Amino acid sequence: MKATKDIKSETLNSFDFLITDLRRQHREIASQHITLESRIRSSSQIRDEIDSEIETLDLNEEARRAFISFSEICTTPSCGMFLVSSDSYGKSLLYLKDQLKDLEAVTVANIQQAEALQTKMTWLEGQIADLSTKRGIAEREAGIEMFIEAISRIASELFELELEKGQQQKYKSQQGKHLELLNRREAVQNELESLGKTREQSPDVMRFKLALAEKMARWLDILNSKNISREIQIDSDLKPILGSEKLGIIKGSSKARTVLAFHAALFEICTGNPTSPFRTLIFDTPRQQEIHSEDLDAYIKELKVVSLKNNAQVIFSTTSYRFEIDPATDEEWLPKFGGFEQPMYLGHLNNILDS
Repeated sequence: MKATKDIKSETLNSFDFLITDLRRQHREIASQHITLESRIRSSSQIRDEIDSEIETLDLNEEARRAFISFSEICTTPSCGMFLVSSDSYGKSLLYLKDQLKDLEAVTVANIQQAEALQTKMTWLEGQIADLSTKRGIAEREAGIEMFIEAISRIASELFELELEKGQQQKYKSQQGKHLELLNRREAVQNELESLGKTREQSPDVMRFKLALAEKMARWLDILNSKNISREIQIDSDLKPILGSEKLGIIKGSSKARTVLAFHAALFEICTGNPTSPFRTLIFDTPRQQEIHSEDLDAYIKELKVVSLKNNAQVIFSTTSYRFEIDPATDEEWLPKFGGFEQPMYLGHLNNILDS
């Protein structure tokens, strides 16, 4: 009898411990849920206030346009009387919409978290009710089998709860990373838009474009380019304009020389900066009918001078042109496999040419 009473007492104590722990969790989650609900209500009020501000700005803008329409107030379309007001309206409207977007993102996150907490509270309430019922049965019925079964079931449920808790924590972590990436993407987009509006006025960009135009003219001289203007301008997309001609309308040998000069000028500027990671130029030489061998030879030799000076490397492929190799600084890679018309770089091992 004493042993039976001890088992029954331990069973009831186990139920009481589990019920107390679940109630404690329920209180903590309920407190978090109340805090989130308060934040959601506050966000709703703030959103209404921002919407009201936007509506007021829209009304002010309509009033401004109405005033502009009166010729007695503003005699010309470009009088500029309301220019400051228009700029202020645009900046204020953009700021309020950004605030509204951030507020909506936070509100959605709070609502999702509140729903998750409500689901967990409901589950805890069911567990507490179930354990309370089982405790009442345990009080009325003594038996070690019921105790073992209850403890086993509770342990299994607690294990599942821990798994669910881990999944929720992982979900919250992923959600935070997702929101952070969205904010970073928006910041990059805003920076790109800002850069697109101001890059033409950037002193660094202007200096780079002037240097690129000057270097390109020098390389055109090295290539002995005829009928190509040396009055070069670089547009906003970093494309050269030679006199009044854009690169797209230049044909034949002139286009080949222009492209070579542009790449060489860009290569010289980039490698001239010791901190620049760009140290290699790779290209295929033009066909023999597009450029004379002596002009191409002068071009390659000058590229070698730039490479040695700026610690850079030039790699080019050619068929008819031959460059004089200096074993101390140059490397020549010849095809090693026999081909139908000419040697090839790839082929069967049994078709390797004799050295």
